[in-house]
Amino acid sequence: MKFMKKTEWTVEKRLIFCACLTAAFMILEGVLLLISVMCAHSWSSEILNVIRILTALLGLLLTALLIFSYRFLVIPYLKTRKVLENFNRGILFDEIFSLPCSLSQEMDIALAKFEILLDKKEMAKISVEQSKYLALQNQISPHFLYNTLDAIRGDALMAGLENISDTLEALSAYFAYSISNLEQYATVMEEIRNVSDYITVQKYRFGESLKFDVEYVEDDPEYFETICMPRFVLQPIVENAIYHGLEVRDKRGSIRIRLQRTRTRLIIDVIDDGVGMSWNAVEVLNQKLVHAEGGRNAVQKKKGIALINVNSRIKLLFGREYGLYVYSTEDVGTDVKMTLPVTPMERL
Repeated sequence: MKFMKKTEWTVEKRLIFCACLTAAFMILEGVLLLISVMCAHSWSSEILNVIRILTALLGLLLTALLIFSYRFLVIPYLKTRKVLENFNRGILFDEIFSLPCSLSQEMDIALAKFEILLDKKEMAKISVEQSKYLALQNQISPHFLYNTLDAIRGDALMAGLENISDTLEALSAYFAYSISNLEQYATVMEEIRNVSDYITVQKYRFGESLKFDVEYVEDDPEYFETICMPRFVLQPIVENAIYHGLEVRDKRGSIRIRLQRTRTRLIIDVIDDGVGMSWNAVEVLNQKLVHAEGGRNAVQKKKGIALINVNSRIKLLFGREYGLYVYSTEDVGTDVKMTLPVTPMERL
């Protein structure tokens, strides 16, 4: 951030520096004046002349120090105050983060945090708008889509093709969730049902070789009907597990979602028994996830929401202590662990 590149000489430090120098010169000059008065009768005229010259030189140095202080302290302060006045009048905005001279180190830190908060709010808004855009991108005519799918499903039922009918029903529900619901949050069970519909559609390709299961640790499914989480964050992880874990092998395997919580945190594991990843690949991916900024570059230009983008969105909404972390062993499988705050519906 450009704001953090500022010089360490704040107005506060300049004031202390100039005050100390001025005090030192004044004390020294006072001591010399006192010596010259007290010892005027006992010292020779040569020594007294030297003292008087030194006193005069100190007076000149003090004058030079005052001029220096004006240029070093007063002028930077006046420039900074002018920027602050223009900011208060609404004339300037970005310049508040690049002051000519910061007033103190505490103000530096406060303004830096303020700039980060502004950026996070802006990026969270962009994230939501992008999710809406991606959903609307597929929303050419939702009623036409629903009616068409229902018509095909009806024909499949009449023909006795129950497998196709079930797939079309799941596909219709999946599209309905993706297109019709543009809110920021959903319940955990809404996200689970959306993933279940997605798996049903994928089974039309993979058949019964694709297994899917949801494990509830301690709590019943009814509890998760009352807990909220961001929309569209589980399905991209499951899709990633299918295409990068199972499909590259032989289209056989299982995906398990495990739900558990502590008093303040919701922990969701998406576990597959696919090809897994090497230790180096996992380290590189986790470094990207841990150090994700969630800023402008976090939104990648591609259809759908990638694993890193899901992580960035979670961090934008809840903070850097939340997000994704990956555990994987080559030829064994992968566990993508999602950490979220426990958010009851009544808090939203």
